[in-house]
Amino acid sequence: MVRTDKRGGRFSRSALWAAGVMLTAVVGLTGYTALSGDKGPPPSIQPGTNPPASTTATPAPVPVSTYSLPATWTEPQRWLAAPRGARTTGGRETGFPHSTEGALGMLVASSGFDVEGSTTLVDEQLAFYTTYTAASDQTPAREQRIRQGAAKADARARVAMGLPESGPLPPGAWVRTHLVGFKLIQAQPDTVSAHLLLRTAQKAGETTPEAVSYVVGTIGAVWREGDWKLDPSGGASPGPGPAPEIAAPGDVSFNAQGWTAIRQAS
Repeated sequence: MVRTDKRGGRFSRSALWAAGVMLTAVVGLTGYTALSGDKGPPPSIQPGTNPPASTTATPAPVPVSTYSLPATWTEPQRWLAAPRGARTTGGRETGFPHSTEGALGMLVASSGFDVEGSTTLVDEQLAFYTTYTAASDQTPAREQRIRQGAAKADARARVAMGLPESGPLPPGAWVRTHLVGFKLIQAQPDTVSAHLLLRTAQKAGETTPEAVSYVVGTIGAVWREGDWKLDPSGGASPGPGPAPEIAAPGDVSFNAQGWTAIRQAS
């Protein structure tokens, strides 16, 4: 199924599904989402076309109406140089400063997913779970649920992209996601929660156009075991006001919605 916006840009249901799968992994056991996507121009030219949506409490991503990013770039008014972790665990950054910025640095690191080649969503989600969930919150039963759920989501995403349900992805096929913006809900010494704006891009093969989707979700981080960990208890419940609408960096609405753009410190 393909939908067309008023400028003729198009996005596929597979882009929506892939973005939803990745945010489900990123927000883990908490949060709520709103989702849409579009096939936009290559990022080297300008950000892809992206949808705005008022986020509402919902257990699963849902498609919403689309819009086209204005041709004129508007510089984000707020930037954060997110700190990097002091070490790596299983190839992922850990050891973040005990500060609000450190919590956000962990969220930047934990939101980076790269599914391509022989890597699957199961691999990425299990690495995410074991690295960014406190050891005291991990159980064999929970890991098994995550493994089974990720396997089903991985197979469904492949079908939506027109790819085989199992085996290595073909050359040029991938799904990648990263955090591009945030808006704080609360910040305390050992607890931080925020709305997150994530960008997911996917290609079904070398000759297939890139499809870009943006997702908004909320998530909590807690200081546990000497580092920032994801809060699995539902601590990322929405704040008293509405969540910001989706607006990509470069859109004037990005500033109007109160988003802060991300730069990762060197």
